[in-house]
Amino acid sequence: MGHKGIYVGNCEVYNIRGVKGIKRHTGNGIVLSSVDSGMIEYCTAFNNGEFCENPTSGGPIGIWVWDSRGVTIQFCESYDNKTGNFADGGGFDLDGGCVNCIMQYNYSHGNHGAGYGIYQYSNAREFKNNIVRYNISKNDGLNNKYGGIYLFIKQWLPELAEIPSSMIHEPWKMTGMDQQMYHCRIEEDYPSPVVDITHTYKKASKALWAKKKEPLVCTEARKILSKQEEENRVTG
Repeated sequence: MGHKGIYVGNCEVYNIRGVKGIKRHTGNGIVLSSVDSGMIEYCTAFNNGEFCENPTSGGPIGIWVWDSRGVTIQFCESYDNKTGNFADGGGFDLDGGCVNCIMQYNYSHGNHGAGYGIYQYSNAREFKNNIVRYNISKNDGLNNKYGGIYLFIKQWLPELAEIPSSMIHEPWKMTGMDQQMYHCRIEEDYPSPVVDITHTYKKASKALWAKKKEPLVCTEARKILSKQEEENRVTG
């Protein structure tokens, strides 16, 4: 990793529209890469990326991280971000090579792409132990196939290429016959879950309810609610 202990806070990034004619991603809001431990918080990114003509993907995104370890994005807002084609243009993203990264307590709305992207690409370093929790996505995916939260992984993991959509999110539950049929052997080609989801769900739920009483979380919740009410008044 090239950088350590990076902090980005209380920043507003907007109208970074990108450059026409360049076949790579331009027009990002805030992006960190090659970082070992970092934080992006209380930042806003909006109206970025509309001139990006990257023919595949890799940006633009409002606020994102790639090829990094231990970076948290929290209490941020990303909205009205765009793309000049049908690739990305989303609110937030943990991209290829992220390990032990977190996106939490963020508000994404009105973006061309996904509210929250979880993307791994070919030839990237390993992507694991990342967490996306306690976020809001409203009216995202306006200009392409993306949704509120979009997992982009099957294309770049040949081990999962033959697994049907009904099994792709929990491949470790496949029977031995399924594993043989779809050429994916758990523990050999693809790992079992890193954590016990049932246990961690209960733990996270308990922690979330405890957080709701904290003054900082209450303040941020009121800000998000106020923002939503203002948008409803304008659109209504």
